[in-house]
Amino acid sequence: MKKLIILTLIVVSFANCSSEFQPSSLLGSWVIKKMEANTPDISPAILKGAEEEAYSMVYEFLEDGKFKMTSNAYPDGALGTYTLNLESNHLKVSFKGSEDINEIVEEYQISELSDDSMKWTMDLREMGNIVFTINRK
Repeated sequence: MKKLIILTLIVVSFANCSSEFQPSSLLGSWVIKKMEANTPDISPAILKGAEEEAYSMVYEFLEDGKFKMTSNAYPDGALGTYTLNLESNHLKVSFKGSEDINEIVEEYQISELSDDSMKWTMDLREMGNIVFTINRK
């Protein structure tokens, strides 16, 4: 009986912990550590190029929804904005790499977020999805 009471207290304690993501958890610089492409119809050569670019990216989430991303393609940085929907754990980033190109919008589902790591999934609809593991820089 004593074990049952202890087990019940542990379960209740975990149930009361908030699993809700906080916008402040996102602030700071992040780098992609792992990219898993679940895209059977995309050429391996295209995926290799995308992976090389992904591993060069540094995402910087600033206060007030501001965002900066640097990479091989954007060595001077691409500035933009981000929004985090706390109800759905949905992240949307919008940025422009230069004056000559249209705004780029990327959307991710955040499945994990801790102080030093997060996991994003980019839904490519009928082509599949890409899962990114991102670590704090």
